Amino acid sequence: MLLAEFSENIVFMDFGNTRSKFWSGNQAEILSFDYKEDWITQIQKTLTDIKINVKKCYYSSVNFDNSEKAKIYFNNINWINILDLLENHSTIDFSEISGMGTDRKLGLIAASAKYNLPIITIDSGTAITINVVDESKKCLGGFILPGIQTQLQSLSDHGSGLPLVNINNQKENEYYLGRNTNDAILYGILHGTVGSLEYHLRKIIEKYNIKKNNIKIILTGGHSELLFNILNKNKFLVNCQIIRDNNLVFLGIKQMADIHQKRNKK
Repeated sequence: MLLAEFSENIVFMDFGNTRSKFWSGNQAEILSFDYKEDWITQIQKTLTDIKINVKKCYYSSVNFDNSEKAKIYFNNINWINILDLLENHSTIDFSEISGMGTDRKLGLIAASAKYNLPIITIDSGTAITINVVDESKKCLGGFILPGIQTQLQSLSDHGSGLPLVNINNQKENEYYLGRNTNDAILYGILHGTVGSLEYHLRKIIEKYNIKKNNIKIILTGGHSELLFNILNKNKFLVNCQIIRDNNLVFLGIKQMADIHQKRNKK
């Protein structure tokens, strides 16, 4: 199991910008559903296939419209928004932070419970977020950058005659000059993103006097494998512990659900 055993009547959902993710105790892995026309019925089919009678769903959402669609469709389920539970969360000190998204907080909560502090999480999806928690469990803040696919899409949408490049065409771990338009776009954006990440990581480590052999850099999200392979070869980061953990947000949801379940039993 990717996540620990949980009640068979409880499921977890994460509504992202481009897709939703779903997990129940009857599954060996987390399922992902792109927001296509039939995405909700695909979730219904999954529930039927795994023979689960769902009574409660703990969910996180950065996509209000689609999470509301799911709640209306599955109106017999008790939907519990993790955002409401985060108001009483005390494991990490977010007191000096405002406007931080639920997914960013959940990633930090899960990483802080799983790994020794200090930590930096890098979540690479529609946006790339960099988030920092120090040794005293205080959130220092972070940065938000456009994601790799978002940059590729934006350049295609706004650049006359420029193609939408497939990120899967990259030559892994190597630095290339583009000899055609596609490669020029791909490597310009890919290595520009990596250069930005290195700059921010360097400044964070220097500003807060963090020893490189003491920091954990945890990568999660859709392009985490690609960034992991490149950052692992970065000379400045060679002594840092770089970890790939694609289930941070779901682990954060489960951690908050565990706390909620225990409180309700008291």
